[in-house]
Formats: sequence, structure tokens, C-alpha cells
Amino acid sequence: MLKGRALRPVQLRRVWQSAQQSTLLSGGDGGGAERIFAVDKCASFLANFGELALAGERLAQDAEMNETEILYSNNQTENFKNSSWPNPSPYSSIDIATFMHIFPSIYGILCAVGVIANGLVIYAVAACKKKMVSDIYVLNLAIADMLFLLVMPFNIHQLIRDRQWVFGNFMCKAVVVVDVSNQFTTVGIVTVLCIDRYIAIVHPMSERRTIQWTIIINLLVWVGSFLLTVPVMLYAKADKRKTLEVCIINLDGPEDMYWYTLYQSILGFIIPLIIISTFYSLTLYHVFSSIRRVKLTVVKMDGSSAVNDSSHRSTAI
Repeated sequence: MLKGRALRPVQLRRVWQSAQQSTLLSGGDGGGAERIFAVDKCASFLANFGELALAGERLAQDAEMNETEILYSNNQTENFKNSSWPNPSPYSSIDIATFMHIFPSIYGILCAVGVIANGLVIYAVAACKKKMVSDIYVLNLAIADMLFLLVMPFNIHQLIRDRQWVFGNFMCKAVVVVDVSNQFTTVGIVTVLCIDRYIAIVHPMSERRTIQWTIIINLLVWVGSFLLTVPVMLYAKADKRKTLEVCIINLDGPEDMYWYTLYQSILGFIIPLIIISTFYSLTLYHVFSSIRRVKLTVVKMDGSSAVNDSSHRSTAI
């Protein structure tokens, strides 16, 4: 680092005084005043230059100190990185607090509200003496949601305990089976409800659309949903991981996970989506066709009434 080595202002004043005295001693001729003035100007210039040089030297010293501090901080950072301190957890305290407190609280509120609402629906439909076909579907949907809400506290407890399962292997299988079968049951009931709507609109005089047939169809949906959860029943178990026991669907590898996801997607989403879209499209087509036929009928009736009026007028004339 280059440091300034200029004369101090005090030293420059001394140089100026010595130069002035030497000028005065050199003679009292007329040029002495000019020489004194010139020396004075030179000395003041040197004094200002010395002050600037001193300021530059201080800036250089400050820069050198800052550079030393930066090198020291970098060394401290490298030493901290290379030290044997444990790596920080990938989950922050906010994430842990969210999973441990906020989400279980939200799930608890939804569970309580859902139990009360579905309980009221089940009571209202069951207390109704004259039931319709649509009431049977609503009742089965409310029962499926109620079963899911009744096993939801087990999942909330698992979140609070950081995925730890304390209810044993049997309850693990039961909770997972009810959870997965609820998905298939709800989707299945909505699908057959869509088919029922199509029959009620397009074929309103159908003799098969009765309460008895609706109950049988819903029972078949329940049985089919239970059979679709057999693979889940086989693989779900309470597995011990290090010091914790967790309730998981213990698949063997990524390939099994791929087939399980494909299995759930096809049977629980793609096939019901195709059926629902098809029957709703047919229902809309029938409704628009009916509207078009009604408009044509009204136009024909208006035309025939206009002809009859003209014929009556001609007869009267």
C-alpha cells in the first residue's frame, strides 16, 4: 500500500519563515518586496499541498484498515464454515410451528363444523317421511363425509406429534382404508348421481328410477369402493422409523409408487371425469334440442293462427 510522505503544515511554516528571513537579509533593494511576496505565495501553496497530502495519507490509512477488517471477516467466515458445527435444519421454526399448531387448529375447526353440518343433513333426510331419489344420494354423501371426519382427529394427532403414530397397526389400517375409500365413495356417488340426473331429464318416465333401485346402486358403490381399497389395506401399516412409529402406505419402491398413483388417478379421477362429462354433455344436448323444438312449435302455432285469422276475415267479407 502506497503511503503519502508529505511535510506537515507546521514544518511548511518553518520553511516559509526561514525563506522569508533569508530574503530580508539578502538586501533591502526594491526587489525584496517582490521576493517576499513570491516566497509567501509559494509557502502558502506548499502549506495547502501539505494539508491535502496529509488528508490523502489519512484516507490511505483508513482504506488499509478497512481492507484488513474485510480480510479478517472473510477469514472468520471461512473458519466458521470449516468448523465442526452441525448443519442447520432445512425446516425453519416458522414451518415447524405451522405444522405443529396452525394446520391442526384449522383441521380441527373444519372437522367440528363438518361433523355438525353433516349430522344435520343426515338427521333431516332420515326424519323426512316422503323421501325422493335425490335424497338418497345426498344421505349417502353425508354419511361418507361423516366417516371421513370421524377419523380426521387421528390425522390431527399425527400432525401434532410430528408424524408419530401411537394407536397401533390395526387403527393405522382402519384410518387409511376409511380415508382412501371415502375418496372412491364420494366420486362414485357423484358419478351415479350425474347418471340419475340424465335419466330424470331425458327419460322422466323410466320405471327403474325408484327408491329401491337407488338404495341398491348406492350399496354397490360402497362395496366397490371398499374393494378398491384392498391394495391400500395390504400395504398400510405402522412402521418404525428410527425412534418414531409412523403410519404409512409402505410401498417397495418408486415403481410401486408409480403404479399406485396411476391406479388411483385412473379409477378415482379419469374414468369418473369421462362418465360425468359424457352424461352432462348428453343432458345439455337434450335440453337445447328441446328448447329448439319448443321455439319451432311456437313459430308454427303463430303461423297457423295468422292463417286462420285471415281465412275468417275473408269469410266474413
